[in-house]
Amino acid sequence: MESDFFTLKPEPGVTYNAIIKDSKGQSYTFPLPKTEELGYVMQLKDSTSNLLKITVTTAIVSDEPVPIYLMSHTRQLNTFVDRKYLKNNKAVFTLDKSQLGEGISHITIFNEKLKPLCERLYFKRPTKELAIEATVKNAFVTREKVNMDISAAVSSASEMANLSVAIYLTDSIVTQPQTDIRSHLWLSSDLKGSVESPEYYFSSVNVDTDRQLDNLMLTHGWRRFKWENVFVSQATPFEFLPEFDGHFINGKVVNKADGSPAKGIDTYLAALDVPARLYVAQSDQAGNVMYEARKFTGPKEITLQTNLNVDSTYRIEIASPFVKQFATRPIAPFVFSKAWENQLLNRTINMQTANVFLPPVMAERKATLADSVAFFGVPDEKYFLDDFTRFPTMEEVLREYVRGVLVRKRQKEFHFRLVDKLLPNTFYTTDPLMLLDGIPVFNTDKIMELDPLKVKKIEVLSSRYFLGPMTFTGIVSFSTYRNDLAGYELDPKVMVMPYEGLQVQREFYSPRYDKGNAESRIPDFRNLLHWAPNMTTDASGKANLGFYTSDQTGRYQVVIEGITPSGVSGSKILSFTVGKSSL
Repeated sequence: MESDFFTLKPEPGVTYNAIIKDSKGQSYTFPLPKTEELGYVMQLKDSTSNLLKITVTTAIVSDEPVPIYLMSHTRQLNTFVDRKYLKNNKAVFTLDKSQLGEGISHITIFNEKLKPLCERLYFKRPTKELAIEATVKNAFVTREKVNMDISAAVSSASEMANLSVAIYLTDSIVTQPQTDIRSHLWLSSDLKGSVESPEYYFSSVNVDTDRQLDNLMLTHGWRRFKWENVFVSQATPFEFLPEFDGHFINGKVVNKADGSPAKGIDTYLAALDVPARLYVAQSDQAGNVMYEARKFTGPKEITLQTNLNVDSTYRIEIASPFVKQFATRPIAPFVFSKAWENQLLNRTINMQTANVFLPPVMAERKATLADSVAFFGVPDEKYFLDDFTRFPTMEEVLREYVRGVLVRKRQKEFHFRLVDKLLPNTFYTTDPLMLLDGIPVFNTDKIMELDPLKVKKIEVLSSRYFLGPMTFTGIVSFSTYRNDLAGYELDPKVMVMPYEGLQVQREFYSPRYDKGNAESRIPDFRNLLHWAPNMTTDASGKANLGFYTSDQTGRYQVVIEGITPSGVSGSKILSFTVGKSSL
């Protein structure tokens, strides 16, 4: 890769174009930005010493000294601020490179009103790299065990490196070059748009690559944030809130009649899950609601409703959990070379074989819950109905066994009244929150119509319960044997919809060919021999990885990426071959 650069001083009123000619003689013309009559020009010069010289030039004429400001920061850290006055339409700043953090720094020029004028990126090469080594044989046979010793040059026991290891088949099919962790963290992840071959700037460090890297910085100004949003008294709202304690489910409450937003409406979200988890939210001025769903993993059917005894004229619309913004980077044309025909056929057969013979139960690790207690905690009373004589109606069950629930009937409608455990002999005057397998039910008559033979247990919480903006005068929870409502039909006003929760952690399946099962007739054509995304070295930086080769012969590439808690990263690539067994 060769780099040519030059300095251009545009003349007023002149239009400039860049003409590029490729190796085939084809020319491409790109118009350059329009030349402005007035403005500021910022020029950065790097020296062999530890100083950066930033020159600001302007054509603005003023009788008074005009101050301008320079501010630099590296990922909002290592902030440096300086002020100079324009003299003969020029100001020169000197910046000590030791004051900059490693990686990409943003250098911005402001006028006296703190309006940004120019911005320039500067890259300071990181001085530390995590040295990773791996020891493995050069050749193996099919279904042979591979033992790989990995070492990372950690500085102390507190700097135990976190590693990922992938071992996959390499063949003649051309793939996009992979970015290693070091070039990703320091370069491509901090720039907007696509960077072609970012690993090139780290693999060969010399004067030419430094110049090319600086040219790359010239094309990526104004990229992290808008300065006009910084110098305001009101903080800029987040487009996507950080999900520290659970997934946010967003929705909107609207009137069924005209679709207008409804404010101040209590809403309830629940799913058939064990243990029961109920999420509530009250709509804001624009009708928006947001639920923070904890441990909400995998595809589920969720129920959404308002208090149907009070609000039955509203509808809840749930937003998609998937972002609607797509990458602007163009996808390479979907074309195949004729030379890849055999390789593609081989990969297709391997994939179909894996889908048929690999055990599906090992493809995904089921989410494990920390406890089995419902969202309201430990109940005050718990009744397993199989421990008692069965009665044919739910009314008899509640009156005979469940002490904390008083059944009353007014105007031909049933109501529950709970005793306040904090004030003995005092009854609440409103109905408690009633749950059936975690789904709120507001019609007490429907609960009384339940077949008690389908109910496994009844739990009672005899105190006020506060959940978000809502208060309940106790909770009565009914659970069926399979937690599937046992045939109970939800109110037609309850919206039931599928929702994709967080994807649970996947577990890579790797067969074992020990204890004589290497002669198994089950085919094994894995192209990806092993994937360990989360390995941790010991205090001395050592780690060991063991896996088995498949029936697919060829050359395999080993890619190891690692990073320490302090951010020192590194990678290692090696390979080995797998051949046919002589047996």
